[in-house]
Amino acid sequence: MAIPQDYRTDTFGERLERARAASDADDFETTWKLANGCLSEKFDDPTAIYLLAFVALKHDQLGLAYNLFSRVTQLVPDKHEPWNNMGMCFSERWANEEDLAQAEACFRKAYELAPEDEHCMNNLALINIHRYDPAKAVY
Repeated sequence: MAIPQDYRTDTFGERLERARAASDADDFETTWKLANGCLSEKFDDPTAIYLLAFVALKHDQLGLAYNLFSRVTQLVPDKHEPWNNMGMCFSERWANEEDLAQAEACFRKAYELAPEDEHCMNNLALINIHRYDPAKAVY
């Protein structure tokens, strides 16, 4: 997805929507450019921060992604997506039980906020698989 020549004349909301659409299309370069531009205009816009965090996660920049998702959870604590993705930062490392415990806490918070979201349930099951306890993953 190429950035149109006139993107600078778009409203903030239009640029943010373009960034979201680029993310949905896995065009992370465009997502980064547009979301970063939006963040330069509104430093604490949770959607722009979330999109930047998502790109960082997709590029295995786990520390950056974690810190950005953490900021989003401070700004909008009632949204499950940043909690779920913050858990993925820990889950991707799964270097030790502490990482798995942190991932599980994030996934449980996401599940508490959106019990109907299958990603939250799948990620909770993933923790038990990482712990070599697949029987618990099936509950």
